[in-house]
Amino acid sequence: MEKIVVSFKRNTTVEMDWQGQKLSVIPHINVGLQSLLIERYLERYFNPKQNSIPGCRYAFVDAEGELKVSIVSELTNIELKDADLIEMLACGLFEKLVGYVDNWGEFKAFLYKSVTIVEKELELKESVGGVIAGVASKINELLEKLNSISPDEMKELVSQSQGLLKGLENSPASSVFLEAGKNKASKAQ
Repeated sequence: MEKIVVSFKRNTTVEMDWQGQKLSVIPHINVGLQSLLIERYLERYFNPKQNSIPGCRYAFVDAEGELKVSIVSELTNIELKDADLIEMLACGLFEKLVGYVDNWGEFKAFLYKSVTIVEKELELKESVGGVIAGVASKINELLEKLNSISPDEMKELVSQSQGLLKGLENSPASSVFLEAGKNKASKAQ
């Protein structure tokens, strides 16, 4: 079979009509820009200090707005001013614009998968941290009581400790302790 050379060039820009104006649109979000946009989105999404919705754990509205501004800024020849943002979002320009971007759907799927992964990691850290804090609190209580303990109280403490261990075995934190034990055992050998 004879081999041929193929050109893999993409259109650098495409023209889009918008209210009588010709806009230039870069029709593909390259990997570098995708990484930058995802990084910015995650920073904004998980920053409760910059959240415009009080009481909301994640700043998803702010992250979405910043993403849209970044897309317009990076992929078009439109010069946005702060006052234009709400109008741009309300008039349908953004939706029409991303219709010209050939990998928009793939990018959004990857972006939201990234958000889900980070959310799960944070939840796991928080749940493990909560279990460890509870265990530490019970251990401190135990240590304080050991100085003046009677045989009946000792039986109750043993029972409580066994209950704690059973609870720990059934929690996500158990994997942390099991892994630590495995690492310690492998180092000892």
